[in-house]
Amino acid sequence: MPVRPHNALILAAGRGMRLMPLTAECPKPMIPVGGRPILEHILLGLRTAGVDEAVIVHGYCGEVIETHFGDGAALGMHVRYRAQTQLGGTADAMLTTTDLWDDEPFVLLWGDILFDPANYTAALARYADDPAQPACVLGVNWVDDPYAGGAVYRDGDRVLHLAEKLPRGTAGTHWNIAGLMVLAPSVWRYLKHTAKPENGEFYITQVLDEMIRCGEPIVTHELIGQRLHFTAPDDVQAADTDPRLAAWSATYA
Repeated sequence: MPVRPHNALILAAGRGMRLMPLTAECPKPMIPVGGRPILEHILLGLRTAGVDEAVIVHGYCGEVIETHFGDGAALGMHVRYRAQTQLGGTADAMLTTTDLWDDEPFVLLWGDILFDPANYTAALARYADDPAQPACVLGVNWVDDPYAGGAVYRDGDRVLHLAEKLPRGTAGTHWNIAGLMVLAPSVWRYLKHTAKPENGEFYITQVLDEMIRCGEPIVTHELIGQRLHFTAPDDVQAADTDPRLAAWSATYA
């Protein structure tokens, strides 16, 4: 039976141009909402679920992240860092960290999305308690059109196929990659051997799709509640007074 993961990999290298001027001198994951940076909400939520180690992949103004969190001791965690000097997609960011991991499962997160911390506990339990030993528990959320992210095609809980950034209106599914997944250590083998596109970015969706083709079981965790996704300054302002964020923060205050 799989062990319950206690490590997290957080991808936080995005520039956040649509959030200007808030990101003029601040990386997107460090924008304060509800009294603390987005990334701090994520780390504290993970801690409540039993995750005590994290690797953060940063990029633009990465020193702001390292200065704020240091080694993570103030949060009751151990935090390490890697820099993605040239943005090349989520899988490319993961490749910067391959030497930091033992043969253990881990949580993978996007560093600019917030949701109910109960999702961390639920996804971890789904992974650890499943006798079928999935290679991935993939967080999904329902959207009108997943054209801006990763489209998920499923049969019940089983994922059949994934596709990244499809043309608007062509996906044929409403399920979207939510920015939370629990991965078995076998993902590193696929990450290293999946062919990178000659042009364009290298995404974890491509790696997971290769795993599916090779028979690896990937199952879904439907997100509890809705996400707070920050794509414009108005999103940040709205989150400051959003009662959902206040309720989530109360669980790790």
